[in-house]
Amino acid sequence: MATLYVLSTETYSGKTAVCVSLGLRMRDDGFDVGYMKPVNMGAVLQAGQPHDEDVVFMKDVLGLPEPLETLAPVQLTAQRIQALLMGETAGSGFVDRLRQAYRTVHDQHDVVILEGASNLREGYIVELAPPDLARIASEAGSNAHGLAVIRYDDARSVDHFLAAQKRLGTTLLGVVVNNVPAMHMEFCETVLREFLENHGIGVFAVLPRQRILQATTVGELADGLGAEILVRADLRDELVENLMVGAMGVDQALRYFRRRANKAVITGGDRSDIQSAALETSTKCLILTGNLEPAGVILSRAEEAGVAVMLAPQDTLAAIEIAESYFGRSRFQQHAKIDAFRQLMDQRFDYARLYQALGLSG
Repeated sequence: MATLYVLSTETYSGKTAVCVSLGLRMRDDGFDVGYMKPVNMGAVLQAGQPHDEDVVFMKDVLGLPEPLETLAPVQLTAQRIQALLMGETAGSGFVDRLRQAYRTVHDQHDVVILEGASNLREGYIVELAPPDLARIASEAGSNAHGLAVIRYDDARSVDHFLAAQKRLGTTLLGVVVNNVPAMHMEFCETVLREFLENHGIGVFAVLPRQRILQATTVGELADGLGAEILVRADLRDELVENLMVGAMGVDQALRYFRRRANKAVITGGDRSDIQSAALETSTKCLILTGNLEPAGVILSRAEEAGVAVMLAPQDTLAAIEIAESYFGRSRFQQHAKIDAFRQLMDQRFDYARLYQALGLSG
């Protein structure tokens, strides 16, 4: 039985995407794949119980038989962490809880994917930091091999790779260099790869940035803006790849909007001319600012064209700032994203090297 511990040094590095792709590929290659998210330091409450969307998603995608409380044995809300800081001890015993859950999953599968927390610093307060988790896996008879997924921005990102090596030591099997801008791909494939390999850090993949993987959804934009969806609320799960602002004259609007597909257009609720131009191009949603209701004819055309229209309370500049923050930080739970990332991993990830390192024959 093998254990692969997938970690990252910061949020939105693509850790969950890698876990999904690895799990599905291993399953296709004939392995019985298990999954756990041992520690979640940012759990939210749903119906009074800690809830983790990533774990629910992974259970569904991989068809896992274990209950959610086994797949995510230690979930800490902000309130629970505060109580721990104040000396509350009731309901502790996190290490034993995790050890029992891990053994349950460990005994039922050929390989277990452990999804780490949002960075390498989390978990110390409950004695379940990354080195502790590796030790627990080892105690159960299965060394945890670490795979760090690290987003590449520029050459300064190298410190994240070295920090992962320093923190994890011999547990670190290698890294995935993720979300590399096109202008840096050649550098990462040659200079960075050679540097890391020479420092004992195996490079399993260098993955280029793809627009669809940076996309957000209509629903996420609506929730983030606190906006009311006036028509086509059924399109909440539609992916939005681009954001454009309609603040020009109508003569330039149509030519401008044709430059980008699958977009959200932000404009004032009173700009029917701009809204009309956007509806003639590849648009996923209209974000109308200032709480100004659009004309009825715009809503009718949007309904027919399959374009969601939402009413945002902010002015245009504030709405732009909020909407922009969702691109590249959206959850990885849409089939289009799964398919795109799996294809990327199949093309660029060294599965043969991974299977050999884990002692798996595939």
